[in-house]
Amino acid sequence: MEKRIQWLETLVKECCPNVDLGDQPTDNLAQEEEPVLIEETSILSPQRELAASEEQGSGQSRQQYQSGPHHPLRSISRMESRQAHEIGLVSLSPGGEPRYIGPSSGYFFANLVFSSAGRHQKRRNAANDSAGSLSGESTTLAAEILHTPASLPPRRETAAELSAKYFETIHIIYPFLHQPSHMSYMDQMYSSEDVSPIVAFQVYMVMAIAATDLSRRSKVRLPAEGYYATAMQHFSNMSPDGTLGGLQSLLLLMVYGFHNPSCGINIWNLNYQCLASLIDLGLQRDIRNTPSLKISLLEQEMRTRVFWVVYTFDRTIGTMMGRPVGIRDEACDLRVCISRIFR
Repeated sequence: MEKRIQWLETLVKECCPNVDLGDQPTDNLAQEEEPVLIEETSILSPQRELAASEEQGSGQSRQQYQSGPHHPLRSISRMESRQAHEIGLVSLSPGGEPRYIGPSSGYFFANLVFSSAGRHQKRRNAANDSAGSLSGESTTLAAEILHTPASLPPRRETAAELSAKYFETIHIIYPFLHQPSHMSYMDQMYSSEDVSPIVAFQVYMVMAIAATDLSRRSKVRLPAEGYYATAMQHFSNMSPDGTLGGLQSLLLLMVYGFHNPSCGINIWNLNYQCLASLIDLGLQRDIRNTPSLKISLLEQEMRTRVFWVVYTFDRTIGTMMGRPVGIRDEACDLRVCISRIFR
């Protein structure tokens, strides 16, 4: 620094010999040095000015945020602060026990939308209190009175037509049944009185699902609950564990629960029963890689179809309820359907 000052003094002497550097007053020097120091500070540290301006802007935005009573970001932060309390236990049906709803479900998003739309929590609480005034015993009693068992239609053609509606609509989305085999089950129901409980259950459940869907679309009153009540009588006499037909019966209950939420089926527990049966039967493995197992092409096709339906249900229910999935992709030999010739 001293060498630089000496070099500057020599330049001043050479360019301006009339200037006397020894007679310069100290006050003027101090006054001249002050703006230089300020200028150097402003040039050498622009981050400080930027930080100061950002701090001032954030203070103003924070003041505006606190002053705005209906700011959307404020409502979101308030909703997030109450997220752990609101999503803990929710009653999914009137008079039922509260169930856990996970944070990745649509419950939090629905609350956010409803709060932005101006709906008040008091109205929802009043509606829940009035709907939850019915006890579980009275709800069960009403279901027993209304859902009287129904028998098969007198004509076999009527039952076949109703079952065909199932395969034209529901079966396209969940193809875990074999239509020719199911029609043979229906022939057994009309030709013989000694049929297995699984056969009777599947015939009545297909009719119940088809009647539910047809009643909703055509505005026609069909005894869907009666078919379901009769099917449940046969379900108590069968053992759905360890067989492919038993797993198909559980999937029929799952489909009926999706189309008729008031039936009281616990979809979450039923989903894990299906997963346990899937793993027990080894449907997650590709049996085509083991030539020692002599399995027909039809059985291979049905195993693949049942696997994909259970897999789809597991992902769908886990996403809807915000809960973890039951089976990982790494544990499955994912494969496509073998052929499309089987309906």
